[in-house]
Amino acid sequence: MRLIGELDASNAEEFLDALVPQIDEGGDLVLNIAELTFIDSMGLRSLLRVATGLENTGKLFLESPQRAVARTIELVGLEQTPNIAVVRGPPDS
Repeated sequence: MRLIGELDASNAEEFLDALVPQIDEGGDLVLNIAELTFIDSMGLRSLLRVATGLENTGKLFLESPQRAVARTIELVGLEQTPNIAVVRGPPDS
């Protein structure tokens, strides 16, 4: 799946609702976040909820975050959650 734009309080629940079928299926889930330009605390919380839902069946991979989003993820320590992995893309130009 690919996230584009912003993940924040205005759309975090909708995001979670869209992912319920994938979480219920189990297995790893890869989110391409290369085009995600902003994430707030509700967006981060929704990613954590996805990872928690996958806890016994898979891992959440956050692929190619932009510098600002990657920095936010680092600051809150989200990638230190056992079943979340941040997969860095090529460096920004």
